[in-house]
Amino acid sequence: MSLVFRKGQPGADGFVAAFMRHELSELEATARHREPGRERVKSFPAPWLVTIRRKELKRLSPGTLAFLEYRSPRDREILLKMYGYDADGNPVSPRPLLGDQGPGTWNARFYTEFNMTNDRDLWTDPKTGKLYNPRQILGPVPGTTADPPYYDPAAWPEIRARMAEAGFWPLYEGKHIEQFLVDIKPIERWVSLEAAERRYDRPPDPGPKLVFRAIARNTDERTCIAAVLPKRSAFGNSCWGAVLSTGAHELYNVLNSFAADFAIRFRVSANMNFTHAGKLAVLRPDAIACIDSQKTCSAQDLGAEHVSEYRPMWELVWQSNRAVAEAYGLTPDDFEHILSTFPVFARKRPEFFAYLQERLAEWKEEVGETPRRETKSYPPAAPPADYPKAAEPRGPMKT
Repeated sequence: MSLVFRKGQPGADGFVAAFMRHELSELEATARHREPGRERVKSFPAPWLVTIRRKELKRLSPGTLAFLEYRSPRDREILLKMYGYDADGNPVSPRPLLGDQGPGTWNARFYTEFNMTNDRDLWTDPKTGKLYNPRQILGPVPGTTADPPYYDPAAWPEIRARMAEAGFWPLYEGKHIEQFLVDIKPIERWVSLEAAERRYDRPPDPGPKLVFRAIARNTDERTCIAAVLPKRSAFGNSCWGAVLSTGAHELYNVLNSFAADFAIRFRVSANMNFTHAGKLAVLRPDAIACIDSQKTCSAQDLGAEHVSEYRPMWELVWQSNRAVAEAYGLTPDDFEHILSTFPVFARKRPEFFAYLQERLAEWKEEVGETPRRETKSYPPAAPPADYPKAAEPRGPMKT
């Protein structure tokens, strides 16, 4: 890190900074030019220099005054718009933060349900010291196996239903969820409801739970990865949960959007927690009530571990992303810049990224930002009538 300062009275306009620069030669290129006798900066020859103002930090990072690691003035401009401020940092229509409480907010409370170390006895058989598993609890019934994970993935809906009836819920970790998906990896731990109630005087909440991964970096493919866990599930401390007054499915669509992820990435370095999520400017509950929500699905049902691997979801994910961006007041040009800040995603998911760019071109054409562009034709993306929803009941259990 390089810190350069000048002795004198603080200027009203704050100071300029650059984040995530790796070339030493840029230090010389970022020399500032000031007019004699004036404190106001006349020009910034380097496009990566961004103005930092205390009043903005107080509004965007209340309580912490944490810097947001902008890469360019365009980043700052878009983020201020999302928070409801103009380009000079003056309030226009400020939006609530996710951690705010009171009328017109989500009244979000963040928590972790079980600690993977301190609560390990809740999913460990005290007699053997080994993890509870479906074969041990259910016996050699159809769908169970003698080897880890002790169940056939094809029988997952029935196995989890049988285990719940026996008093054992699956424990989800960060590795088990992706955006809009759960069950991307086999479940390894099963929480004993009897042991949990004995320790905490109550069983875990049986309802659907909004969670997001705790392990995340701002240089990853995506940073904010959220899902709604199915009913009768539990989660460990590699996830954070959010208790809301309403609208878990609507909010998780916002969290999984490129726009919200773009805003969160300026705060996150190695891990994401309630502080980062709580400082996110979110749409008011009534502002997104009309947005079609993409439900969380089970990867076991789709045969895919990422939304990019299941084409029928592409249209729904795009519509969700566009609706969230428009609700934030963003333009197609803003969204294009946001997409450009996810280079790892573009490299790892080239077909899906190309699809998003083509839909973006259509959006631009629709609002008159660019001339018409030719786009590929894709097969209908509407899901089938029996499209599986991971957080919805699947009907009576087979016996």
